[in-house]
Parts: sequence; structure tokens; C-alpha cells
Amino acid sequence: MTISISIPVNIEIRSQVERDVAMSLVQKLSGAPEDTAEEFRLLMLIEAIEVWDAKREQEQAASRSSDALLLVWMPMVVRQDWLYLRTGYRG
Repeated sequence: MTISISIPVNIEIRSQVERDVAMSLVQKLSGAPEDTAEEFRLLMLIEAIEVWDAKREQEQAASRSSDALLLVWMPMVVRQDWLYLRTGYRG
């Protein structure tokens, strides 16, 4: 049996809950016979989960790197230096 789909089907996971549901469906569909609708659905779900995981990993890496940059580039200014920078007064 060959499946032909004329319109591309996209599955997009938008939340952790949807990812969890997709994982449970993958477990139920694992071992689906070749060239069946179940196998096609299984492959689409696996791809959607991989995309979701990659996006989350990129977001977490970006968050970690921006936090690190903030700590590295944040200058230490004591009150007297700040006052001098604003007014020129060395108190």
C-alpha cells in the first residue's frame, strides 16, 4: 500500500503539553507497519518533536549566553564614580 498526499502536512508543537501528547502517540504508534497511515503519522510526530526540542534547546542556550554577557559586560560603578560621571564632583 502506498500513501500519496498531494498537500503537505505540517504538525507544529506549540507547548510542552502538546509535546507530551505527541510523545504518548509516538509510543502507541511505534511498530506501525511500513507504508501505512500510522507509519506516516508516526514519522510526522517524531519530526515535530525533534523540531520542538531543537527550538527549546536554542532558546535555552540563547538565554544562558545573554545572562553570561550581561554579567561580563555590566560595569561596576560605585556611588562616587557615578556622581563624578554625572556632575564632575569628587566629594
